This record gives sequence, C-alpha cells and structure tokens, in this order.
Amino acid sequence: MKYKAAIIGLGQIGFKIDLDPFRKIIWSHAKAYDHIKNIKLIGVSEIDKKKIPTFAKYYPKVKIYEDYLDLLNKNKIDVVSICTPTKTHLNIIKTIIKCSSKPKVIFCEKPMGRNFKECKEIISLCNEYNVVLGTNYMRRWDDRFIQINKLIKEEKLGSLQSISAYGASALLTSTSHLIDLFLMYGGSNIDWLVGELQQDYIREIHGEKDYGGYAFIKFTNGVYGYLKGTSIDSSFYMFEIDLLFSKGRITIADDGREINIWKFSDSENRSGSGYKTLVESNEIKTDPENERMLAAIENLIECIENNITPSSDGLNALEVHKFIEGIKISNKLNKKIIYKNVYN
Repeated sequence: MKYKAAIIGLGQIGFKIDLDPFRKIIWSHAKAYDHIKNIKLIGVSEIDKKKIPTFAKYYPKVKIYEDYLDLLNKNKIDVVSICTPTKTHLNIIKTIIKCSSKPKVIFCEKPMGRNFKECKEIISLCNEYNVVLGTNYMRRWDDRFIQINKLIKEEKLGSLQSISAYGASALLTSTSHLIDLFLMYGGSNIDWLVGELQQDYIREIHGEKDYGGYAFIKFTNGVYGYLKGTSIDSSFYMFEIDLLFSKGRITIADDGREINIWKFSDSENRSGSGYKTLVESNEIKTDPENERMLAAIENLIECIENNITPSSDGLNALEVHKFIEGIKISNKLNKKIIYKNVYN
C-alpha cells in the first residue's frame, strides 16, 4: 500500500538541514519521505514565502500550500510531520486532529510542547481521536543507541552503576535528545533530583528563553546519574555519554560516531599484578550508523499496519518535560526534590 505524507513547516528539520554538505545521513522529514518507497510526500505547508523557492527547486512535484488546513482538506494524508516552532505545536494538533480529513499518524518534532501540561494535552487529544503520535527523538531509531540499551538490559557488562551525560545549552531544544537517552538507559523512574539552571548564558529560541542546566539524580533502580546541558555559545555542540557498569564501561563520544566498550581484565597488568583494569572488549562489536530517519518513517508505517506504538511516542517525550521541570523546581527551591512530587 502507498501512503501519503505531508509536512507543516519548511525550516531546519523540515527541509533545510539536509542542504548542509557536512551531514552524511538523512536528517530532514522531506528527504526521509523522499527515500521511502511506500510513502509519498504529497504536499507541504509554509507561511514564510522566502523559503518556498529553495524547496521547490529540490522537490518540484510536491504541492506547496500557505495554509496547512488547505493542504489537509484537499488531500487525504496518512502521515503529517509537524516541524514548526514548539509554541505552535499544540494549536496545530488541536486543529488538524478535529478536521474530517485528520491523519492516521502525527510525527511531531521535539520538544512536543512548551511544557509538561501542553505535552500531556497533545497525548490526550491523539488518544481521544485515535491518532498515532510519534515524536522525533530520532536516536530511539538509531541502531547504535538501541544496541547499547540492549546491552544494559541484558547486563552484558554487569549491572549499570552510573550515567554521566554531557550536552549543549538549551534543555528543551538541544539537550532534550540527550535527556531522552539518559532516561531510557537509566529508567524513567527516579527517586530524587538536584538541579540548577545555567545563568551565565541563556539561549533564546523563537522568542522564548531556553535555559541550560545541571542535574544529579538517583534512579529508583539504584543507578546514579549526572547530566550537564550547558554551553557558552549556541555553536558549541556536545553529545557524549559515559556508562559505568559493575564489570565494564561504555563511552559514547562524537554523538555516537565513536563508541568504545570496555571490560575489566587481567590480560594487561599495567597497574600491577593482582589487579583487573579496563580493556577494550573484542567480544562485543558495535553496530554501524544507520539511516535513523528512514527507520522512523518505516516504524510509523508499521504502526498504521499493525496497530503498534512508535519507538518514540508521546510518553517518552512527556518524561523529558517532567525531568526538565524537575530541574527548574529544584533550582527554584534550592534543594533536592522528591521526583514523584514533580507531577503525579
């Protein structure tokens, strides 16, 4: 079966990001739809007329609309991507979900809403109107990060002891990808959190402040976590994770392009006889980088056909918002908070 797709918003993640020659895999919704055989990009909506000529140059057969409702009412769309500024997501979803030609799937860019309340309302609307909701925390479709999650669950390196994660400033728009993995690896159930917002540099995105921040937490399963989501310039990018286990270690550097797996071994006694030190493992091979945006679209199609939940849905997006809210509350109260009290 051939499915029809549409995109609302032709900004960076909707289209422009793949014009960057330094990006080697597909990042944008437009290019992802263009590379899947059983889905066709029928139309797009964009209110900024300056962006239209460039898109038309690359996708001359795709119809362009100024009004997204016009796009949906004139075409039967199965999957719609929402790639507009975060503050518009809730109102757009409220509108399209109630129209007679509502889509089967909404693929929403992160952050899904401006806060926990908006995110929860979006989930409720999609449940009420029986629409599949996917959120673009793209690393949940990335084979490398999926493999690491499997290694954690199977305790291939023993039990997980701690997670340290290092990202750039802006908790919602930049660090949220890192937080999503942080919670996936540690488990979203948290006992307590100590957080502080960055004050020396605050990013402003689409007219709204997005603070960086720090957090130290204890997961309910006993794992400890440290998150640093700060930088002094929006161009200073970092995405790294250090996982310490009872019998080894995994380091993720350069946004997953460099993954090292270590095990305690006495094969190299550099610290003296009788000690076991961390040595790179030859037993566990890391998966190569895959086209995660293509995997995301294929997963969304599978959700239509088999009535399943996307690998990244509204619930993990909600947990990201809850975590960021926890940092803000701890910062405001200047103390450790019991996490279950953030939102019941």
